[in-house]
Amino acid sequence: MKDIQEVYQKDKEFCSDRFRSLTYFSNSIYQLLVEANCLECDSDLIGTADRDISADSTTYICRSCNEEYSYEDFVTQSFEKKYELTHRDIANGAEDTSCACPECGGYFLYHEGICAICGHEDSLICDLCEDKIHPSEVEVFEGRCSYCNYKWEKIMAE
Repeated sequence: MKDIQEVYQKDKEFCSDRFRSLTYFSNSIYQLLVEANCLECDSDLIGTADRDISADSTTYICRSCNEEYSYEDFVTQSFEKKYELTHRDIANGAEDTSCACPECGGYFLYHEGICAICGHEDSLICDLCEDKIHPSEVEVFEGRCSYCNYKWEKIMAE
Protein backbone atom coordinates (compact mmCIF):
# COMPACT_ATOMS: atom_id res chain seq x y z
CA MET A 1 0.00 0.00 0.00
CA LYS A 2 1.28 3.46 -0.93
CA ASP A 3 2.07 6.02 1.70
CA ILE A 4 -0.06 9.21 1.66
CA GLN A 5 3.08 11.29 1.18
CA GLU A 6 3.96 9.30 -1.96
CA VAL A 7 0.50 9.90 -3.43
CA TYR A 8 0.71 13.59 -2.60
CA GLN A 9 4.19 13.92 -4.15
CA LYS A 10 3.02 12.15 -7.33
CA ASP A 11 0.00 14.49 -7.59
CA LYS A 12 2.20 17.55 -6.92
CA GLU A 13 4.65 16.48 -9.64
CA PHE A 14 1.75 15.93 -12.06
CA CYS A 15 0.51 19.49 -11.37
CA SER A 16 4.00 20.99 -11.70
CA ASP A 17 4.54 19.17 -15.00
CA ARG A 18 1.28 20.63 -16.35
CA PHE A 19 2.32 24.17 -15.36
CA ARG A 20 5.76 23.79 -16.95
CA SER A 21 4.18 22.77 -20.27
CA LEU A 22 2.25 26.06 -20.63
CA THR A 23 3.47 29.36 -22.08
CA TYR A 24 3.06 32.54 -20.03
CA PHE A 25 3.07 36.29 -20.70
CA SER A 26 5.65 36.69 -17.93
CA ASN A 27 7.78 34.52 -15.66
CA SER A 28 6.14 36.24 -12.66
CA ILE A 29 2.80 34.74 -13.66
CA TYR A 30 4.34 31.26 -13.85
CA GLN A 31 5.95 31.70 -10.42
CA LEU A 32 2.68 32.86 -8.90
CA LEU A 33 0.63 30.02 -10.36
CA VAL A 34 3.10 27.33 -9.30
CA GLU A 35 2.95 28.62 -5.71
CA ALA A 36 -0.80 29.39 -5.66
CA ASN A 37 -3.33 27.52 -3.56
CA CYS A 38 -6.95 26.72 -4.28
CA LEU A 39 -9.15 29.70 -3.49
CA GLU A 40 -11.80 27.39 -1.99
CA CYS A 41 -9.97 24.72 0.05
CA ASP A 42 -6.40 26.18 0.16
CA SER A 43 -4.86 23.02 -1.32
CA ASP A 44 -1.66 23.44 -3.34
CA LEU A 45 -2.67 20.66 -5.75
CA ILE A 46 -3.77 22.89 -8.62
CA GLY A 47 -3.51 21.46 -12.11
CA THR A 48 -4.53 22.49 -15.59
CA ALA A 49 -7.01 20.91 -17.95
CA ASP A 50 -4.62 21.10 -20.92
CA ARG A 51 -0.92 20.86 -21.79
CA ASP A 52 1.36 22.64 -24.25
CA ILE A 53 -0.86 25.67 -24.86
CA SER A 54 -0.97 29.27 -23.70
CA ALA A 55 -1.72 29.59 -19.98
CA ASP A 56 -4.65 31.93 -20.68
CA SER A 57 -6.36 29.28 -22.84
CA THR A 58 -6.88 26.59 -20.21
CA THR A 59 -8.84 26.10 -17.01
CA TYR A 60 -7.31 25.44 -13.62
CA ILE A 61 -8.60 22.60 -11.45
CA CYS A 62 -8.02 21.85 -7.79
CA ARG A 63 -7.22 18.15 -7.46
CA SER A 64 -8.50 18.14 -3.87
CA CYS A 65 -11.96 19.73 -4.15
CA ASN A 66 -12.40 19.72 -7.98
CA GLU A 67 -13.09 23.47 -8.08
CA GLU A 68 -12.47 24.91 -11.56
CA TYR A 69 -11.19 28.41 -12.35
CA SER A 70 -10.79 30.37 -15.53
CA TYR A 71 -7.35 31.86 -16.17
CA GLU A 72 -8.57 35.40 -15.54
CA ASP A 73 -10.25 34.57 -12.22
CA PHE A 74 -7.42 32.41 -10.92
CA VAL A 75 -4.61 34.81 -11.84
CA THR A 76 -6.43 37.94 -10.67
CA GLN A 77 -7.47 36.48 -7.33
CA SER A 78 -4.04 34.93 -6.76
CA PHE A 79 -2.22 38.22 -7.42
CA GLU A 80 -4.68 40.13 -5.25
CA LYS A 81 -4.24 37.62 -2.43
CA LYS A 82 -0.44 37.69 -2.67
CA TYR A 83 -0.02 41.47 -2.93
CA GLU A 84 -2.93 42.80 -0.87
CA LEU A 85 -2.00 45.57 1.54
CA THR A 86 -3.15 45.68 5.13
CA HIS A 87 -3.97 48.87 7.00
CA ARG A 88 -0.65 48.42 8.82
CA ASP A 89 1.25 48.27 5.51
CA ILE A 90 -0.35 51.51 4.36
CA ALA A 91 0.26 53.19 7.73
CA ASN A 92 3.93 52.22 7.42
CA GLY A 93 4.19 53.89 4.01
CA ALA A 94 3.69 50.96 1.63
CA GLU A 95 2.06 51.86 -1.66
CA ASP A 96 -0.31 49.75 -3.71
CA THR A 97 1.42 48.94 -6.98
CA SER A 98 -1.53 47.16 -8.54
CA CYS A 99 -3.53 48.81 -11.26
CA ALA A 100 -5.95 47.91 -13.99
CA CYS A 101 -4.66 47.24 -17.48
CA PRO A 102 -5.24 50.23 -19.78
CA GLU A 103 -6.31 47.77 -22.52
CA CYS A 104 -8.59 45.19 -20.87
CA GLY A 105 -9.00 46.30 -17.24
CA GLY A 106 -7.29 43.11 -15.97
CA TYR A 107 -4.54 42.83 -13.35
CA PHE A 108 -1.54 44.83 -14.59
CA LEU A 109 1.96 43.97 -13.31
CA TYR A 110 3.10 47.56 -12.81
CA HIS A 111 6.82 46.89 -12.29
CA GLU A 112 7.03 44.62 -15.33
CA GLY A 113 4.79 46.73 -17.54
CA ILE A 114 2.63 43.80 -18.68
CA CYS A 115 -0.96 42.73 -18.12
CA ALA A 116 -1.30 39.32 -16.49
CA ILE A 117 -4.64 38.77 -18.25
CA CYS A 118 -4.25 39.88 -21.88
CA GLY A 119 -0.45 40.25 -22.22
CA HIS A 120 -0.69 43.94 -23.19
CA GLU A 121 2.67 45.65 -22.66
CA ASP A 122 2.83 49.29 -21.64
CA SER A 123 5.71 51.19 -20.09
CA LEU A 124 3.23 53.58 -18.41
CA ILE A 125 5.25 56.66 -19.31
CA CYS A 126 3.56 60.07 -19.35
CA ASP A 127 2.90 61.26 -22.90
CA LEU A 128 3.99 64.81 -22.04
CA CYS A 129 6.86 64.74 -19.52
CA GLU A 130 8.01 61.12 -20.02
CA ASP A 131 7.97 60.32 -16.27
CA LYS A 132 6.63 56.98 -15.02
CA ILE A 133 2.90 57.19 -14.25
CA HIS A 134 1.94 56.15 -10.71
CA PRO A 135 -0.38 53.09 -10.51
CA SER A 136 -3.19 55.16 -8.99
CA GLU A 137 -3.11 57.49 -12.03
CA VAL A 138 -3.15 54.90 -14.82
CA GLU A 139 -6.91 54.70 -15.33
CA VAL A 140 -7.73 58.28 -14.40
CA PHE A 141 -5.58 60.52 -16.58
CA GLU A 142 -5.41 58.70 -19.94
CA GLY A 143 -1.66 58.55 -20.58
CA ARG A 144 -0.66 61.58 -18.51
CA CYS A 145 0.72 61.90 -14.99
CA SER A 146 -1.31 63.91 -12.49
CA TYR A 147 0.91 66.99 -12.80
CA CYS A 148 0.72 67.09 -16.60
CA ASN A 149 -3.00 66.40 -16.43
CA TYR A 150 -3.38 69.39 -14.08
CA LYS A 151 -1.45 71.60 -16.51
CA TRP A 152 -3.49 70.22 -19.45
CA GLU A 153 -6.81 70.93 -17.74
CA LYS A 154 -5.66 74.45 -16.84
CA ILE A 155 -4.71 75.17 -20.46
CA MET A 156 -8.00 73.74 -21.74
CA ALA A 157 -9.99 75.87 -19.27
CA GLU A 158 -8.46 79.10 -20.64
